[in-house]
Amino acid sequence: MKKLLFFFFLSFVSFHAQVVDTNYGTNGKIFVNIPPIENREYNNKTFFTSDQKTVNIGYYDTGSYTTKTYFITKYNSNGTPDGNFGSNGLLDIPGYPNNTGAITVNGSVMLADNAIILSCSANMKAYLVKITANGTVDTSFGVNGFRLADFLFTPNTVSYGDLMKDQNNNIFLVYNSTSYASTPAKTYTNLCKIFPDGTIDTGFGNNGFSSMLINRDYRFLSLKKTRIKNGKIYNFGTLFYYDNNSNYTQTDVWTCHFLDGTPDAGFGDNGYFYIPKDITIYDYNIQEDGKILIAKYVDISPAFCYVRASRFLRSGAIDTSFGNGGNVDSSFGQWTMHVSHKIMELDHNIYVFSSYYKSSLPYEYAANILKYNTNGTPDPTFGTNGLFKIPGAISSVTDVAVNGDDGFIISAQYNASSQLYNIKVNYEMNFLHTASAILAPQIKVYPNPVADVLYIVGVKNQKFFMYNAIGQKIKTGFYNGKGIQVQDISNGSYWLKLENSKAVQFIKK
Repeated sequence: MKKLLFFFFLSFVSFHAQVVDTNYGTNGKIFVNIPPIENREYNNKTFFTSDQKTVNIGYYDTGSYTTKTYFITKYNSNGTPDGNFGSNGLLDIPGYPNNTGAITVNGSVMLADNAIILSCSANMKAYLVKITANGTVDTSFGVNGFRLADFLFTPNTVSYGDLMKDQNNNIFLVYNSTSYASTPAKTYTNLCKIFPDGTIDTGFGNNGFSSMLINRDYRFLSLKKTRIKNGKIYNFGTLFYYDNNSNYTQTDVWTCHFLDGTPDAGFGDNGYFYIPKDITIYDYNIQEDGKILIAKYVDISPAFCYVRASRFLRSGAIDTSFGNGGNVDSSFGQWTMHVSHKIMELDHNIYVFSSYYKSSLPYEYAANILKYNTNGTPDPTFGTNGLFKIPGAISSVTDVAVNGDDGFIISAQYNASSQLYNIKVNYEMNFLHTASAILAPQIKVYPNPVADVLYIVGVKNQKFFMYNAIGQKIKTGFYNGKGIQVQDISNGSYWLKLENSKAVQFIKK
């Protein structure tokens, strides 16, 4: 009888390990509708704040599809607009003073106090603007809230800078440039480190800047995605070259440099590795151990394709310990298109967010979350043998925000009606497969809020993990009962967990 009861309990926990949170918005969804023409909104970036609010940064059009207005929306967890942000939860992103022209938002970061810095461009000017947590321009930033980034538009640089934060909350403006001083021309990725007040950190690199050569052997580069992880910057792009006989060559390249611009000699061939060009790669990410995860789709026929997740070693070789010779393929029937939008590693598990549609009757648009163990096998405790189908008609997954250790905020688009909405999917990131882990209690910490030292009740000699509000691991260590120093982290909301416990949230004040 005890075995039967335990099996029932195990099944119950596994079944409820990932569900749509119906307390979020309306039946688990928050719709982004901006009048006067609703359902014409498109998402660029999603944040989930330390006070449990959802922020979308994107644009809407007025019906012409040519005029775009960029916006920030902020919603309470019950789906209502945050009346303390902008105008009833909505802010049209401001342009640089006395500079006309359509605005484009190229990057954004959220700070610990829920303020947002945006990288924008308009009429051949690039600038940064800082928006406070209540939706006003922060006039203490730069000059009256704006910081001109004129180094992005020079004879050698016509670039649109992306904004990124590293695990220590340092802010970087990332952009690429091409030098024609030699033949072949050389392409660089550049970093500019800025403080939260908009000034450049001149103690970084060369007066606040560092540059890294991307193409050693090719003439031009199309830079696709950049990641910053564990004090290193990773770039993925396509290199192409015409030789003297007009023969055209192109290849994909990954590079890894330290933030000062020095190539990481332990990555590929002195910081570089090349693979044949692959237009089906949709996303990539970096594991904690530096291995590269790739999400792509594979065409079988005009009526059928599937999702593939691959993993490469830092040497550039395929990681044959992952899946089947380094690849994991997922197919769900005769779908016309199956696209993998996002891939990430969380707690040594690998997640792929994908969407698919079927063009034959009955038509269907849908999206999935795929979860794999670190060796590439599907996690049987997640959804149905590692697959969780997100409810609703979804054409694409535009962004994913990690909600501490509780789950995901998924921003989804349904292009048939140009509808944008957010879905909250709950799960336990550190959900393990042993009975002791399933039955493990949540740890208790004090004081909470905490200013300097955080203590765990009744725990000694265990490894701990600390995450920020968007799920990035910021600190690990061994808890010996003497407390965890937190003076070095910014004020805000954080998560703490042990290897065999559920996570607990605490506030740094």
